[in-house]
Amino acid sequence: MPNTPRHTFGPFEALLARVQNDGNKRWASIEDEFIRAVELFDTDYSKGGRSTGWYAAKARYFNDLIVELLANVSEPELPTISHENGLYPD
Repeated sequence: MPNTPRHTFGPFEALLARVQNDGNKRWASIEDEFIRAVELFDTDYSKGGRSTGWYAAKARYFNDLIVELLANVSEPELPTISHENGLYPD
């Protein structure tokens, strides 16, 4: 199966990096910024700036944010799905 490029969107990437770096533990601390990022993404999509595949990637950002928030309140490290090959790590 060929490697497909990871879908990226700056506002989502910035928010995810902030959650990872700042150790945010509450959805309320990022909710407004997430909604703004979704609105920007949807606007870009509606103007033809994103394909359907890219649009579907929006759910991945939400999932990644939830995993990071949970990881920030958990003692042990949570396992994540590798975005490289789509498989769980060994």
